[in-house]
Amino acid sequence: MIFDTVSRLVTTHYLSSCGSTNAEAFELARLQPVPAELLVVTADQRAGRGRMARNWSDTAGKSLAVSYFLPDHLFAAVNPTWVPLVAGYAMCGALKNLVAAQLKWPNDIILPLLDDVQDELARARGGAKLCGILCETAHNGIIIGAGLNMFTALPELVPGAISLAAAGAAEARHPDITAPGATALADKIIAQFVTGTRDALELVARDFEAFKREISVSTATINRRVRAELVSGEVLEGVAVELGDAGELLLQTDAGVLRAITSGEITHLRAARN
Repeated sequence: MIFDTVSRLVTTHYLSSCGSTNAEAFELARLQPVPAELLVVTADQRAGRGRMARNWSDTAGKSLAVSYFLPDHLFAAVNPTWVPLVAGYAMCGALKNLVAAQLKWPNDIILPLLDDVQDELARARGGAKLCGILCETAHNGIIIGAGLNMFTALPELVPGAISLAAAGAAEARHPDITAPGATALADKIIAQFVTGTRDALELVARDFEAFKREISVSTATINRRVRAELVSGEVLEGVAVELGDAGELLLQTDAGVLRAITSGEITHLRAARN
């Protein structure tokens, strides 16, 4: 399978199937004599991983798994804690002509729910999950992994999930990745994801405050009442007011204390009042 557009941008390895694209990218990066960008792509990932050691469930031919290795020098001016948000921001941009994708802090791409949707997990997320991002450090760089639900029909999706096809994107109405036009769509999305990531990293280096404002506007979690379940077991509720300088979520708690959330499970409750 050939990905013409993205292959002109970065060395691209397409695998008919694999365990984890992040693991494959890690090994390819390790073998490089000189660190350089590379991309691993498959439509059949069998051992995908999500944040907090969760599994990422794929249906062969229906979903796209992408791992993008960035050498250290390409994000030297960026705090690595921003990279998952940069990647999520770039993926939203790559999908903007297909669906109204939004970034849920820190690394989920979601679609807003219709009022009559009964999916409680999707409601807790603030939308149905379309794509997940997982960033991992590697040899002389970082790997951005993205799992995108593309052609899965609504009855086949796990609770809380959505796909481009199930969301009604006309361009994604294919049975699987082998259908005419399906590979071209995937190629286009990946290419825009790569260029969007590059552009965002460049903006961070050139004008950090402008980038921070732009990504804050794009993050659906900002200006919402949320529940934060921290890894320590502490549970906080309040309004997510903004992103901090390291990409952390700043939460104005109901107790009147401003807390910086660096990790944990975030549940969207409702939009905050203006």
